[in-house]
This record gives sequence, C-alpha cells and structure tokens, in this order.
Amino acid sequence: MRKRLLLAAVVMGVTLWSVMTFDMSDYHAHRESPLLYTGLVINSHHPERLGGFYLNTFGGQRVESGMGTFSLRTQGYNGEGPLLIIEKLSDPASTNAHQAFDHGYVHLCFEADDVSRIKALFIKNGGEIISHFDPLDPTVAFYGKDPEGNLVEVHLPFPTPFTPRTVARTFLSYLQIKSGMDVAHSDSVRFIHTNINTSDWVKTVSFYQAAFGTEPTGPKRDYDGDYIGLLTGVPGAAVEGRHVALPGYSAGGPTFEIFTYNLTANHFPRQRDQLGYVMTEFIADDLDNTVRRVINAGGKIEAPMNNTSVLVSDPDGNLIRLIPDR
Repeated sequence: MRKRLLLAAVVMGVTLWSVMTFDMSDYHAHRESPLLYTGLVINSHHPERLGGFYLNTFGGQRVESGMGTFSLRTQGYNGEGPLLIIEKLSDPASTNAHQAFDHGYVHLCFEADDVSRIKALFIKNGGEIISHFDPLDPTVAFYGKDPEGNLVEVHLPFPTPFTPRTVARTFLSYLQIKSGMDVAHSDSVRFIHTNINTSDWVKTVSFYQAAFGTEPTGPKRDYDGDYIGLLTGVPGAAVEGRHVALPGYSAGGPTFEIFTYNLTANHFPRQRDQLGYVMTEFIADDLDNTVRRVINAGGKIEAPMNNTSVLVSDPDGNLIRLIPDR
C-alpha cells in the first residue's frame, strides 16, 4: 500500500509539474522587448552558396533581404528565431583562419534531436568535421567548419529550462545516439548560441550585463581533459566561462557563450572587411540610451549613428550593430 501511495504521489507530482511548466518548454521571441537580439552577420565570398549550406543542413526559412545578402531565419522560437545574415564581401582583407581558441566571435551552435543526421548533412553539403572522435563512435556533439571555414558546433538538446518535456527530449536524443534506434520524439534543430572568446571572460560577462541587461544562465563552464580537446580539435585545450541569456526570448533562448581558453590566440575579433562572423545585431527601442549604456560599460562607437543603425563594439573589439525599432 505504501509503495502504491508513493507511486501515485510521484505520478501526480510529475503531472502537475508538466502542466505548470508546459508553456516554458516552447521557446519563443518576445517581440515587444525593448532590446531584442536579432542575429549574427557573416561576411562571405558567396552568400548564396553559404546560405544554401545552412538552409540545407539546419533548415529554417529564407527571408527577404537586400542585394548580395542571404538572410536565413533559424528554426525554433515559433518561427521567430535569430537570423543568419550572410553579406557579400568582394575584397576581403584576410582569409578565414580562426581556430576554436582564437578571440572574437568564433563559432555558432545548434542543438539537434538527431545529431548523427545533422552530421551527415553537414558533410554532404560541403562542411568538414574537425572533432577527433572515432568516426564509428556515435557522439552527442561535434565541431565542424562550414564551406568557408567558419566554425560550427552541434550537440544534443540540453534540458533548459528544466521541465519534463525538455528532460524527455534530452533523454530520447541521447538514447537514439547511443542505440542507433529511431526513438527521438521529434527531429527539430534550434540555434542556441554565439561563442565569444576573450582573455578575461568575467570582464566580458560583466560588460554584457551592464550594457544589455543580460544575465548569466546555467553553471560556470570549466572544461579540460581529453574530451574538450577531441571535441574542438585542439589537443590540450582547457576552457572556462559562462553563458549569458540574450534579450528578447523566453527561458532557454539564445545566449552568448563567453569563454577563455588556456591557449594563446592567433587571431582576434574580425573587422568589417574580413570574412566570417563579423558582428552581432540587436534591435533597440531606445537607440540613444542603448548606445550610452554600451559606452558607460566600456564599449565604444565604431561608426557614426545614421538613420538605420549604429555600429559599436565591446571592450574586446567585437562589433555590434544596433538598429532602431521602427
């Protein structure tokens, strides 16, 4: 009798938990937010070709954009996911040679229910896997390079926020990867973070808290040992850092992953005339106030304000385009 009562209590508790957190498990954008992260700008030789790689590998929806630009609305967030804004750069100042431990915007990350399927599409569409895991050993994550050398991370979904639905999704994805059986309850893919590497992750996190009102989310990261080296393709790598939740999304939405590696960087934040992940973009209700907060927090204006946007940078030199809400 006691066991039955205990089992009944557990079932009722999980059911109540599921009901109370049901909406939390559906990621979405808050378009009415005074500050909204809108996406990542990528400079490219061939926007159509690179955009096709991301569309055919990770899905999403192409949206209307200007001449020479391929804008892809990433999946998730009820059709309002961040954009990958791929802009044509005819005469780049340098080639794209960033490694996982270099500084600046270094990689973007997707989570996928079926990591093995995305890995196969990544290779089929012209990407290159740089993780050093045994090719025959199914893994829960991998690093790769897109056809123009930009770094991309893919991993199974994490249970964020922690609800019965997100826990079930993580468990089923892990079971599918390790068993090879088709047990995942969906086949979704979601953009989840832009990585920023810096010499002092604590200082950079503090800047984004002060400038954009972001808050740290999840535990502090502290990775070392063989796994992180195999994952990133960088032997001997060790990393510390934290994620900050970006404004304008529900819990579990996109983040900046702010890391400091134990290795000396060879490359630093990209400038406007370089290939690769060149800037992030936000829409601001009060553009003047947002610019003031950036400056007061230690950033600076990189290009004069005009009617359409202003270009600023964080203390490390990472470029940020601020657009007024119209």
